[in-house]
Amino acid sequence: MVGASLAVVGPAAAAPGCEPYCDDRTTAVANQLDGRGHGAWLATTLEDGGYNGRRRAEITKIPDGHGKRYVGVIHVPAGKPGKVRRALSGSWYAQRRTVFVLPLRTRYDTRGAANAKHREAAQWAARRLGGSWVARRP
Repeated sequence: MVGASLAVVGPAAAAPGCEPYCDDRTTAVANQLDGRGHGAWLATTLEDGGYNGRRRAEITKIPDGHGKRYVGVIHVPAGKPGKVRRALSGSWYAQRRTVFVLPLRTRYDTRGAANAKHREAAQWAARRLGGSWVARRP
C-alpha cells in the first residue's frame, strides 16, 4: 500500500505588499494569471472615467508574449459592474461578475487602451482565467 500526502490549500490571502488596497479576490486572480510583483493600485483610471465608488485593486506583471506586461485587477461591490464598464469604455478588459482585469499601458501609466496589444492581453487573460470570463471591447 502506497501512502499519499495531500496538501490542504485554502483561499489565497491578499498579497502583503498591496494591503489595504487589494483583497483576497484580486490576489487570487493575479496568481491565476501567473502574476509577479503584486503591488497596491488605486485604480484612478476608474475615477477618470466617472466611477468614484469603492474598489479593491492591485497591479501585477504577467509573463511576456501576451500583448502587455502589466495588468490591473479590480474588484468592486455587487451592483457596481455596470458603472465600472462605463468608466472603462474605450479600453479592452476582461470581466467576470464584479472582477475586472485591465491591461495597462505601462507599470507607471496605468490607463487602459483600445489598441491591438491591449486586446491581445485582455483576450489572453479571459482564456487563462477560463469559466465565465469575457474579454470586452471598447
